[in-house]
Amino acid sequence: MIYVPDSAKNILVNHSSGMDSTLLIYKLLNELKISRKLEKVNIFINTGDEPVCDPHASFRSDNICKKLFDKFSSSYTRLKFIYTDGETKIPTFKNKTIEYKRQYNIDVFYRGITLSPPKEIQTKYNYYKPERDVNQLTHITLVGESYTICPWYNVDKKFIVSEYKKDSFLMNEIYPLTHSCICSGDKTENWTKHCSETQGPNAKNWCWWCVEKQWALGVLND
Repeated sequence: MIYVPDSAKNILVNHSSGMDSTLLIYKLLNELKISRKLEKVNIFINTGDEPVCDPHASFRSDNICKKLFDKFSSSYTRLKFIYTDGETKIPTFKNKTIEYKRQYNIDVFYRGITLSPPKEIQTKYNYYKPERDVNQLTHITLVGESYTICPWYNVDKKFIVSEYKKDSFLMNEIYPLTHSCICSGDKTENWTKHCSETQGPNAKNWCWWCVEKQWALGVLND
């Protein structure tokens, strides 16, 4: 169940086109339909395109969202931006959050961030993001009159995968459209594949996001 405040009118979901934020949109739409709020809110989908790592994220996001929103006979407003050279991801996202809040009167922001895999997996593949630690993520934050909600604050990607496997629509029609890799175009056949598909079986040659995804699927080749 995804928590939706009774006061929600303008909802923004940050969507990378990955599994986590895609599942969030699906569950959110379902909750809005069940609670009969779907026709009472405006939904904005926000995606950042990264010229080097992921220039087609918003295109993939639209392919996914069209299927999801069609299933619920609903619609969304597309928001997107491009990271420029020298920008770092977190400050840019924070700045865009402030901008969108003012421009569209957003009162609820949703993030699909999950817990990191166990420490031994992080250490082996040289990855550590303190903001994804169990003691750092918060389910619901209220600042002024705006909520930030992270439904997956206490689960990792294995839970996300299990939710896909329970639902044939998600697994068969949506999962193949998701994309998590952040490797450059020369390593991913111009961003059409994951580096885990193009860089051979040695997981240490992959980006972290491919490692995490394969770990969650239970097929990581250690």
